[in-house]
Amino acid sequence: MEQTFSMIQSILTDCSHKCSTDVRKDVAKLKHRLDHEGLSFLTISLPRYLQDFTQALENRKIDPSLFLGWKKRLCLPAFLQGFTKLVFDARTGDLLEEPKISAIQAVRQICSVFKKIKIECTPERTLAAMQQFCKTDDEIRDIPDSIESSYYTTFDSVSRIVVSSVFPETIEYDCLIPKHGPGSTSQGLVGNKKYRAELCEWHVRLERYFSCGGTFFNS
Repeated sequence: MEQTFSMIQSILTDCSHKCSTDVRKDVAKLKHRLDHEGLSFLTISLPRYLQDFTQALENRKIDPSLFLGWKKRLCLPAFLQGFTKLVFDARTGDLLEEPKISAIQAVRQICSVFKKIKIECTPERTLAAMQQFCKTDDEIRDIPDSIESSYYTTFDSVSRIVVSSVFPETIEYDCLIPKHGPGSTSQGLVGNKKYRAELCEWHVRLERYFSCGGTFFNS
């Protein structure tokens, strides 16, 4: 944990030099929460902070629904306020006329550096995630039965208008040949390994629109 703290402290210090801010209180708060919450502060709490920060940028304002659970001074969260006050007005929460781009970059860097590290979650968090996944899957399964058929017609009409404005020519769906993008797959496969036929998985609901036999093996 000491090495982890040293790393995030170094990032904070480096960002403070770029933005001419004082981060001593931020470092103290960081140390306190790391000692009491462990890595979840870096992997969960800070990414949530960034999510609210990004939402505030989109809204051009920090409203009371954002940064819940974070102590505030005026309209801004106390943590990282040296950076956020260079982006938002501390009294009104409004986006400044000329927000400091380096401060926005600093918040993003500090809050996202540990967002996607590969570590095991606690059994409690894993169970909660699985339960939420099952709940969402059940809710989606019930949606078609609750939608009136007229909505499908409207959706189809609007979709055709939107798609035709992007693709003015008629799309021949039978001629589309899907392929992998340049990145790795969800299984972690890269390069030619992505194209091994025995690894292909195709959901039966997709077969109606894109035939696996008619697309994957035609090329």
